Amino acid sequence: MNSSSYVNTNVQASRLATVAFAASIMLAAAVVFSTAVSSAEGTTSKPAGTDGALHVPSPDWRDQIIYSLMIDRFNDGDPSRNDQGKNVYDPKHGGFFSGGDLKGITNKVDYLKSLGVTAVWVSPPTATQWWDPITKYTGYHGYWPVDFMNIDKHFGSLEDYKTLSRTLHKNGMYLIQDAVVNQIGHYYNYAGGHHIEDNRINFHLNKGAIPPAPTMPPFDKINLLDPDHAAADIYHWTPSITDYSDPAQQYKHQLQLMNDINTSNPAVRSALKESYGYWIKEVGVDGFRLDAAKHVEFDFWEDFLHGKGGVSESAAVTGRQDFLTFGEIFDFSNPLQTNGEERISSFLGTPQRPLLKTVINFPLYVEIRRVLLGGLPTAYLAHRLRAQADYFPDPHISPNFVDNHDVERLLSSGTIEEYKQAYTLLLTVPGIPIIYQGTEQAFTEVRRAMFKGGYLAVSDAFDQTSDVFQFLKSLIEMRKAHASLRHGKLTVVAENNVGAGTIAFKRETEDEVIFVIINSSGLHATLLNVMPTELPANTPLQVLHVRNVTSAPILDSRGRLTMQLPPNAALVFKASPQPQTKMHASPTAPTISIEAGTRDRRLVSGDRVCGHISEPNAALKIIANGELSYARQSTADGDGKWCTDIPSTTLDQGDGFLEVYAPAHEVATLPLPYISKGNILYRAEISDQVGDHRGPKGTYTFLTDDPSHTATDIHAVNVRTNGDLLELVIKVGEIKNVWNYTNKFDHAAFAIFVDTPQVEGALALPGLNSVMPQRQTWEISHRLFGMSSAVHTSDNATASQFGRSLDIKPNISIEPETKTITIVYRRTALGIKSWAGVKFYIATWDANEFGIYRPIGEVASAGQFGGGNANSPRIFDDISFAMPQTLVLGPDTENSEAINQ
Repeated sequence: MNSSSYVNTNVQASRLATVAFAASIMLAAAVVFSTAVSSAEGTTSKPAGTDGALHVPSPDWRDQIIYSLMIDRFNDGDPSRNDQGKNVYDPKHGGFFSGGDLKGITNKVDYLKSLGVTAVWVSPPTATQWWDPITKYTGYHGYWPVDFMNIDKHFGSLEDYKTLSRTLHKNGMYLIQDAVVNQIGHYYNYAGGHHIEDNRINFHLNKGAIPPAPTMPPFDKINLLDPDHAAADIYHWTPSITDYSDPAQQYKHQLQLMNDINTSNPAVRSALKESYGYWIKEVGVDGFRLDAAKHVEFDFWEDFLHGKGGVSESAAVTGRQDFLTFGEIFDFSNPLQTNGEERISSFLGTPQRPLLKTVINFPLYVEIRRVLLGGLPTAYLAHRLRAQADYFPDPHISPNFVDNHDVERLLSSGTIEEYKQAYTLLLTVPGIPIIYQGTEQAFTEVRRAMFKGGYLAVSDAFDQTSDVFQFLKSLIEMRKAHASLRHGKLTVVAENNVGAGTIAFKRETEDEVIFVIINSSGLHATLLNVMPTELPANTPLQVLHVRNVTSAPILDSRGRLTMQLPPNAALVFKASPQPQTKMHASPTAPTISIEAGTRDRRLVSGDRVCGHISEPNAALKIIANGELSYARQSTADGDGKWCTDIPSTTLDQGDGFLEVYAPAHEVATLPLPYISKGNILYRAEISDQVGDHRGPKGTYTFLTDDPSHTATDIHAVNVRTNGDLLELVIKVGEIKNVWNYTNKFDHAAFAIFVDTPQVEGALALPGLNSVMPQRQTWEISHRLFGMSSAVHTSDNATASQFGRSLDIKPNISIEPETKTITIVYRRTALGIKSWAGVKFYIATWDANEFGIYRPIGEVASAGQFGGGNANSPRIFDDISFAMPQTLVLGPDTENSEAINQ
């Protein structure tokens, strides 16, 4: 909701001038705008030492754009290194080495430079565990180190790494290395359970691992049953984390089977300081991304980074006075709270006791997904942006991301419009933007290779003419051209407290003010209503970036902006030093107001509200919650009086706001808050047998770390509707959140299929190895798991892939206490004429952090379900029900029934 508190008296430039300016916007693509400003004042300059030296001074990190890549999946520059003779190279298998190497990165520096990135963050290049016989995976990713001071033979040689460093520096770019200090690979486990009183009980070495043990002292002392190894105390000898909120487990237990290093041990600290100092001095690394930083104690970071022989000392020796260290602390905040910022900012230390230089901004990442993909109020994102300055000493160097190697890609569940909004935001907020490899080529798979022959790659993916490559390039050029986007203060100037809609902020330095405006909804237009700019009246505006906007931004006589924002609109503009269009004499727009005293009352849905507009018989739109596309039409009478009833917009009592808008003149009343009382037309409870979540024939067995898996056991579904909104409350055996996923639940994935009457859709259930019951078809699907939520149509859907992605954001809430997941759908958003006769089918399974359904085989393991085979239905439990054929509409009507299955 906009925060202004006075009546809009917008005085525009002539409609003719507006149309002409709008046409110029529509004819010019974002690339044209940003190219035009790429030579403007404020463009970042090349760093010193561009002659290919290993060692260059640290840059101003606020000005950098980081490109993150996985060495094994980026580019293959030396195929002779791919197969090291241990049967761990197989590009067809996602868990095996795929062939990427350091030479491959060097060969593509020109490609990266063309995109506009200025720093390259590489996954760990160090020697890694090649084979884990328990998980049947390799350490292709580099996060299972066995030697912290040697390059893995799959990736190349020390000289290859130096060549990459020199090439980057020669091109004015920087090298950032992923640093692992929390763990090594998987060399021991506790089969049968861990005993606190004696760590040796049930201790087992991982026999068959390649190499058989870490190769670098003192990390080679891996066998707790060897007295010499036990006395060295190099490891914590603990099981895997089961409770991420427990500090003892956070710092001393294993992260996903990776053996946890005892970072309090002086011998460990000495070895790690020597190792990472070596990469700075020998290769010229300019910064470290600190993997799993959340799981290492503060005292270690103080010593490792700032103690004698530590990272800062090694960097200073090479002339790097501002060496970048940014930590991975996976944590986030509840909506409108700052609990996540409080926790992750604690790893920054204090001026008296500095720790990490900065931390990856996970709270912002989660909020971007909540708002842009989840449809939650833009006020959540506004709150998150305000919090950055409160918790981070320098928010301009906090690395921000949308995609990375550990999370589902945005385009896996989001639309291309949501993608472009997210990256518009990423390139205009404070912080260092991170672009993950493949993002610039619209990848949907998390760890797909970029090069032909690599994992999931049938061809090279380095197209510099692709739409998304050019889109990102244009945004990067815009950011480089304007210092306010890199260094400026951020102030939120518009937000929606109720739902999807406007989010607007300004970035300002002493010399420049830039405004960024987004409509987060892909379904409805919204009204930007008297947004304050503090610019002089009728200031000409220079558009820097535009998407889906059809009219010109023109300020009124009080420096405010009112305009319609179409779905997925994005607009970036600044005050122009020279008028872009000759303005004609501006007629005075009519004024519109609400009757005196109305705002002093507690208004609820059903109340009548009246007001006046100074133009008789004016056409009006009655807008609830900023949703312009769903506005009701109205007309003022001959005296300019208008009246309207406040609508019910919720199932239960909730907040809303109303705006009365005259589109011909772009004037509106200020948002009028009210309470929506709700209006339930139909409700039902559908029960399901408890404990029947073992597959169609009752034979399935569960993961060895979750033998009951009751998170997938549906107990009941409750359904309610008010005619437009429909609520499903799914009750399950338990709500688990072991992995701290963004949707606040894990160990379960829900697939919800909607069958609309008299419409023929798809029979197969994508990814589930099954079909709809009773040979029904589905037209709309909703896939929900801990990290994502996505809605698709059945268009082009097959047994292995979902159909067309819809920019629809059902409201989702989780209640662990009641073991329920609540989902609210809007009928009009789904394109359904009526809920009458609509059938629902809900199935449960499980998915990993990337959204990939977990496999099933004969025998269950840590990563596979048992009791079936690769072709078995991926359905633990299911339930179906149908809405009644008739829904009686009326303010006092409520149908209720209970259905037992």
